[in-house]
Amino acid sequence: GDGAAAETAGAELLSSVLLGPLGARVVVIERATLVAVSAACNARTPVVIVVSHWAGGTVELYDQMHPMDTIVQAIPDDYDGFVDLLICIPRPLALALRDSKPDCLIRYAEAKVRPRLWFPYFEALFHRLSAGDVSYLDSSREVLLAFMTH
Repeated sequence: GDGAAAETAGAELLSSVLLGPLGARVVVIERATLVAVSAACNARTPVVIVVSHWAGGTVELYDQMHPMDTIVQAIPDDYDGFVDLLICIPRPLALALRDSKPDCLIRYAEAKVRPRLWFPYFEALFHRLSAGDVSYLDSSREVLLAFMTH
C-alpha cells in the first residue's frame, strides 16, 4: 500500500542523509534486526537512533515485530549511551528502558512521528556534530531551537 511505499522512501532518504557528508562517522544499519540493534549499543557507539514503528507494545525491526520486553533485554545493561527513539509514541518502551538501563539517556516522542519531517532535523544535527566540539544532547537542543525559531 501507500504506507509501505512511504516507509521505503523514508528509509532511503534517511540512508542518504546519514551517509552523506559524514561518511564513515555515521553508521547506518539498514534492515536492522534485534541482534544488530543490540550490537550497536556498545562503547564505540555513544548514540543509537532507532527509526521504527510501534504497534501494540511491539517494535518493528527487519526480522519481525519484537515485544517491548525483548527490546529492553537486547540493550546491554552496561550501555551508557544515548538511545533516541524515532518511533510513534513509544512511552512504555522509553520508561521501561529508563527503569532498567539507568546509565542510558532515552529520548522519545510523545506524539505521532512523521519521519519525513524529522529527516531535515537529523541532517542538520549530523552536520552540527561533525564539528566535533559539542555533545549529541547539546547539538540536538541547538538544532531543535534553530528549527523552532527560523
